[in-house]
Amino acid sequence: ILDSTLEEYASYVTTETGRILGASSSLFRYYINPDTAAPYGTTVKSIVCVDGTKETLEVPNIIHEDMDTVSEHSSFEIRTPKVVEVVRNHFDCMTITGARLEHKKGGIGCFGGFLDDHIFYSEQATGFQAADTRGPVISPLTLALLEDSSWYVANYQASTETPFGRGAGCQFA
Repeated sequence: ILDSTLEEYASYVTTETGRILGASSSLFRYYINPDTAAPYGTTVKSIVCVDGTKETLEVPNIIHEDMDTVSEHSSFEIRTPKVVEVVRNHFDCMTITGARLEHKKGGIGCFGGFLDDHIFYSEQATGFQAADTRGPVISPLTLALLEDSSWYVANYQASTETPFGRGAGCQFA
């Protein structure tokens, strides 16, 4: 097997392991607020999915709907304390409200199953994995997402910052 094939497999396994551990929109409903020890829970809402279909469903309370003024479609973002902090620090933009989910309806949800790879290119929690000469890496954003579940305590020193968009400001994000 070629080295590039092994790197692709390693990247895939790293991504899927993150999803199994909790970095998945299908598990957001089970996240627990670390400040209150209460589940974030869900709310039944009628929403327009990222593919334009309308559904009434239980939406995890850590996912918020916004109208994307560029695409004129609904977009959704995950808003948990550590995710917001990491995203703001990464882009050097203190007005960012969360991490946007992809604009593709995945098999697991109406709001996208991964982080938006247009904004979080090369991030492990996206549906797209960019080739990286360092091999698979775990970013602070993936760790923040997992830590905000309240199931883990992250060691951010073991993470590797993704360079895409780093310090690019609010216009970029």
